[in-house]
Amino acid sequence: MQIRHRFLLMGLPGLIVPLAGLAASALWLQWSADETAAARLAVMQTRALAQGVSSALARAEEDLERMVASEPALADLATQGPPAAAALEALLKRLARAWPAYGELRIAPPPALPNPAPVSPRERPAWMLELDASRTNQVLPAGTFSPAAPGPVLAHRIAPQGPWLLAAVPVAVIDGEVGSQPALERPLLWLLDNERRILAASHAAHVPWSLAPAELDALLAAGAAGQIHRQRVEDLDLGGLAQALPGGLTAVVLVPRAEVFFASRWLLAGLGGAFGAGLLLWFLHGLLAQRLLVRPIEDLTEAAKAFVRNDAGSGLPVSHQSVEIAALAKTLEDVRRHLRESTAEAHRLINADALTGLPNRRYIMQRLAAEIARLERRAEGCFAVMFIDLDNFKSINDSMGHKAGDRLVVKVAQRLVQAIRAYDSVVPPDLEQAESDTPTSLVARLGGDEFLLVLNDLKQPEDAARIAQRLYAAFDEPVGIDTLQVYVSMSIGIVLHPGSGDTAEQLIKNADVAMYAAKGAGKNQFRFYEASMERSARRTLEIENAIRQALTGQGLSLSFQPLFSLPDRQFRGAEVLVRWQDAALGTLSPAEFIPVAEACGLIHELGNWVLLEALTQLRDWKRAGLDVGRLSINLSTHQVESEGLADRVLSLISRMELAPQDIEFELTETAVFRHRAVAVRNLIALREAGVRFALDDFGTGYSSLSWVQHFTVDAVKIDRSFVQAIGTQDRHRAVVASVVELCRRLALDVVAEGVESEEQAEALCMLGCTHAQGFYLSHPLAPESLAAFVRGFAVGHAGIEVSEPAHRRTG
Repeated sequence: MQIRHRFLLMGLPGLIVPLAGLAASALWLQWSADETAAARLAVMQTRALAQGVSSALARAEEDLERMVASEPALADLATQGPPAAAALEALLKRLARAWPAYGELRIAPPPALPNPAPVSPRERPAWMLELDASRTNQVLPAGTFSPAAPGPVLAHRIAPQGPWLLAAVPVAVIDGEVGSQPALERPLLWLLDNERRILAASHAAHVPWSLAPAELDALLAAGAAGQIHRQRVEDLDLGGLAQALPGGLTAVVLVPRAEVFFASRWLLAGLGGAFGAGLLLWFLHGLLAQRLLVRPIEDLTEAAKAFVRNDAGSGLPVSHQSVEIAALAKTLEDVRRHLRESTAEAHRLINADALTGLPNRRYIMQRLAAEIARLERRAEGCFAVMFIDLDNFKSINDSMGHKAGDRLVVKVAQRLVQAIRAYDSVVPPDLEQAESDTPTSLVARLGGDEFLLVLNDLKQPEDAARIAQRLYAAFDEPVGIDTLQVYVSMSIGIVLHPGSGDTAEQLIKNADVAMYAAKGAGKNQFRFYEASMERSARRTLEIENAIRQALTGQGLSLSFQPLFSLPDRQFRGAEVLVRWQDAALGTLSPAEFIPVAEACGLIHELGNWVLLEALTQLRDWKRAGLDVGRLSINLSTHQVESEGLADRVLSLISRMELAPQDIEFELTETAVFRHRAVAVRNLIALREAGVRFALDDFGTGYSSLSWVQHFTVDAVKIDRSFVQAIGTQDRHRAVVASVVELCRRLALDVVAEGVESEEQAEALCMLGCTHAQGFYLSHPLAPESLAAFVRGFAVGHAGIEVSEPAHRRTG
């Protein structure tokens, strides 16, 4: 059955309720009609009763007039006075025999006359005082003579100034009048005297009754208003009214309410039956609706709740007999299936790395928390966390492109998974397993070139070291990226729990600190976390924050290391060195803050600051007429690799009104060979403009001779490590001699760094070295000291003594 049909059934109560309202209205109207009709009939009854009493009294007046006319003795009483008592008693007995309908007859003189016998003056009753001398006929209240004579008393004046003839009107006469009046089916008609006693009634059994004054007053008020007053007499529920009659009488009409509302009771019974049938039909309809409509919806609701609880065993009633319910259930089932699939996919996307498919940082944090809790429950064993960062990934990413870098990350992830699988299974990105007690290792990607490994159930810390060595062995072979073969090295930081952190955040942070310690130790190696590493990391962070403030002009300054020619010791120029005096950290060596600047990405800002300050100082010296020769400025690896370096340098030289030949840039060979294409493009543009280049720290790199062969430089600077041992080690002396000879053949200037004694200077001069710098010749000088040094320099003088400490140069 379709829902539209069920809605038709559900509309039945909408019909029953109005019908019930109409039935109630009809019942009320019928009740009102019955009550109004009963009130009208009761009024008519009392009026008829009043007419009957008036007729009875009128008949009694006629009878008294006949008595007077038929008895001359009565007429004589008006003129002759009252007779003897015996004669009067005989007269009254004679009248009683002639008129037996009247219960009692009496003769009363007017109030001014003496009382006849048997009424003595001492016994004059109160009713005599009520006789009105101006009237011929007068009705006295019932019971005037005595309680034994309950009927009203009619007084008739025998003569204008004569005595009165009084006759008690019998109740039977009035009762006959009452019984002859038309009435309701079963009315109670009462005639009451002035004492509220029933003188006459339509039913003799009711004669002993009486009414309280308040009850009679209420009935009289209802009669005056023409309404029915509800009156309860003994056990009967009555409704009626009352009306005053002549002679102190009162007519009361009482009708049983059951008879008044007889028609209403039948109507009420019919309507009650109809309403009961309607309720029964409504109940049956509710059961039908419950079975056909509500129960299927409840089934769908329970199935939906089960779905929310992820109860896979719950099913929807797709085979229900209702077409709409079945269709809705099928739709909900499809929605549930798609929602589960979408939830699973969203769960995977939330917890997995989009590039590699490995668990991501969000998942690894929850997994680590679960592993910490698991270890606390077991109270034994340990696990390790490895923080892996690829070495020199940025150079690969920048030179080969980001897509190639992404492919490299994917290949590295695959090798890590394969290497760790030999140790344990790899956790898929499913959080449901995070609560499991099953020991499982985990490989995750944190982002960029950073990976994290979790190794569970280690027996001893050396197990983590062996697994790290296995990881390095997995990368002995190069990784193929398109047509290229790339050798991958990585730095690994290792932390153990318990012992190196109590939370997931702390473990990862400490592993990161250990990884940076591995990078600082030369890269491509692993380090276990130690508390001292954290102090070093905190020191690095302090330096990084201080560099940011120093670049605003606080603490940084330039010094200049003079350069001399050998063997004449003539001043030829100066190398630019950066100095840093921090208010909180004190004096910092370039060897300490330059690596920090490179690691945090501030080396560009620092290099640009040095370049701008050096060229500005050179311009000021030239404007002052001071010739300081050529300035040598160190270019960092990051500067050489940046796009647009040549344009920025040439623009700055032009703005400072300098010549490109006034500048010489010192490079390390690693700065060029990391990104040969970008670096060579920058260096060629600068060289074509007239800028000189010197190869710094020659002999310490991997491809010094190759670099000299492929790129034309103007000078080669021999590293101080060779100069320091030139007088004691023949091998170093031979290396220096070979370099000098090579540069002579290539027409390159040779500069020896770190000359600290006359013996070293003499040995270099004998080998043919053309230039030198070092503390023996001159300490690094402040700008004003260098200006004074240049002005006072004399041929053959080795320099002036200065108090500035020696520092490693940088730029």
